[in-house]
Amino acid sequence: MLQSLVNGYNSNLLNLYHKSLEEAVNSECRFILFPMTTPAYYDKKITKSPRPVHWTIMVFDKIERNWKFYNSIRTRSSSINRDVYFKNAQSVVDDAEKYWSSKVNDSYDANHWARTKKNKMLYQTTSPQQLPGSLDCAVIVMYIMGCYIEGKPIAEELPKQAVIDIKVDILSAIVNDRWFWNLEAYNETLEMAQLFSNEEAEDDCQELPAPIIEIPETK
Repeated sequence: MLQSLVNGYNSNLLNLYHKSLEEAVNSECRFILFPMTTPAYYDKKITKSPRPVHWTIMVFDKIERNWKFYNSIRTRSSSINRDVYFKNAQSVVDDAEKYWSSKVNDSYDANHWARTKKNKMLYQTTSPQQLPGSLDCAVIVMYIMGCYIEGKPIAEELPKQAVIDIKVDILSAIVNDRWFWNLEAYNETLEMAQLFSNEEAEDDCQELPAPIIEIPETK
């Protein structure tokens, strides 16, 4: 999805996405989260049938100046070179850093993170993995997001019951959050749908852009 945007398949959504990137430059947050969907790749060792999309997540740390990439269906060899999702994520990193470097104010010195190109990209070999044959990639991405938001450590393994508990928490949050049931939320959904429909995507797997979530630095 983000890969499709940075390749210019939908200019309206790309502008919306770049606006979020610009806001992140000027924010006081430490972590910026990039949840992503990408076309799935058929791997008989992982699942018996191909999946339409797969969720992964990248996290940029402004202080440590690195990107952390989490994939819940990591390759058996844990080789970066064999992980097609990691390769696709690199195009998103390149676009973000190029855009940031073009938008920083003159007040930022030459060593500011937004002016630094090619911040280190770290492949997280300890990322929690989904069970074989499951479709829990999005659940694990939301779990990782929650860990960053709440400042909790990320578990290397998530037993089946733990994943079920996460799903229950997600459903409970949706049901009890009034934002999901008001007119403002409905209108925002319509606006996003209109942006998407104004320009046809060339990629069959393209979807609406996932939000960039900014996490304030903990004191």
